[in-house]
Amino acid sequence: HFLSPMLFRALSLALLLCAIVVHASSSAPSPSAFDLHPEESVSELFVAATDPVISYTGRVYGTSNSTVQFDWSGILIEVQFIGTSLSVSLTDGGNEYNVYVDVSPTTGGVMGEKPTFILKTTTGPLPKTYTLASNLKQGQHVVSLVKRTEALFKVVTVHGFTVGSTEGHALVMPVSSRLPRGNGRRIEFIGDSITCGYGNEGNAPCDFSADTENEYEVYAYMTSRYFGAEVSL
Repeated sequence: HFLSPMLFRALSLALLLCAIVVHASSSAPSPSAFDLHPEESVSELFVAATDPVISYTGRVYGTSNSTVQFDWSGILIEVQFIGTSLSVSLTDGGNEYNVYVDVSPTTGGVMGEKPTFILKTTTGPLPKTYTLASNLKQGQHVVSLVKRTEALFKVVTVHGFTVGSTEGHALVMPVSSRLPRGNGRRIEFIGDSITCGYGNEGNAPCDFSADTENEYEVYAYMTSRYFGAEVSL
């Protein structure tokens, strides 16, 4: 059945109003570790995964218990902080991540940047803490993680991040060094194994494993770096 013009306009207006309300509620700022503790002198500060100061790029889901979950390839997490160390609490299924300390994974052109190290997680039902940076000079730092592996390695649950300071001043702040993505460019890639980087770092003959997969070196991430765009898969 076709809708009458008057009913169609009424429904369109109702949908528009709903969209405005949803946008307004989702864009409203919420309290964060930076807002609540801007000058707090502490040697260790825990920040929940859903805190607005933590930056996520890609398809992620914020849960009601302040954790963040995802399983898609190429998820980018960025944390900017003042301190000397940073760790993350994860419940994982054996995924691997490129970790960048004070180096942006969104720069470097098509070839990109070399990771500071590769984080290899272990499978288990309970959260585990992984060190992302340590023995840094007291000051401002940015740590980034890029998920190398695909959804085959199960859902990741991020519980939160802990900033340490040997000088008693630990702070997390909103990520400011997100260039070159400040140009507003965004690209979404839809694909299968080739877009996940299935076996792209394996040497034939070999069996597929987390060690042979690296989303950062896939055409999607390379293209996004070339155009200075955010990438979602």
